[in-house]
Amino acid sequence: MLAMTQVFLAAPGRAAALAAQAIDGATRLSQRRAEALGRGAGCLSALARGDHAGALIHAERALELSRLLGTRVFEQTAHFYLARARLGLGDRGGAGREVDAGLALCADTGLHFIGAALLGVRARLGDDDARRRDLAAGDAAVAAGALAFNHYWFREQAIEACLAAADRAGAHRHADALLDATVDEPLPWAVQLAARAHAPAPSS
Repeated sequence: MLAMTQVFLAAPGRAAALAAQAIDGATRLSQRRAEALGRGAGCLSALARGDHAGALIHAERALELSRLLGTRVFEQTAHFYLARARLGLGDRGGAGREVDAGLALCADTGLHFIGAALLGVRARLGDDDARRRDLAAGDAAVAAGALAFNHYWFREQAIEACLAAADRAGAHRHADALLDATVDEPLPWAVQLAARAHAPAPSS
């Protein structure tokens, strides 16, 4: 969890080092759950550094471990990590398949654990109508009481989807929602993301 915290403190290098330590310790002690958590932190730190190939390695191992553990919510989260990594590598089809797999698992548990974040990734993959539907569904899932990290990861993906579609108003709305969700404990990661969302559009 220390490694994950460093991601939100906008220190991905420190996060990567802590994740590597956690993974090493968990592997030596054959602690699959601890390794799965470490792999998640390793994936997020790699994504934050733009290392999508490295993120994919962590995500693939996280999925393998989640299946060995038989933990559906870990498996859903691994599909989120995989979708993010594949999208970063330009594999939009693969990213879509990962999202679909994660959402299929959510059919058994509901969207509250990671569903909103998965919908945020899917919003980056479809046309404008699909983007609007997925963002509305993600908004609803967050409002219905999704776990806290959905406020972070769903809003992040929603901002990316809106910026890619030149929907500046949408990007501003999701950035403001992210800042509202972190107002009691401001996170450098959130502040930086919101600043990018609110930056003026590039001149043509």
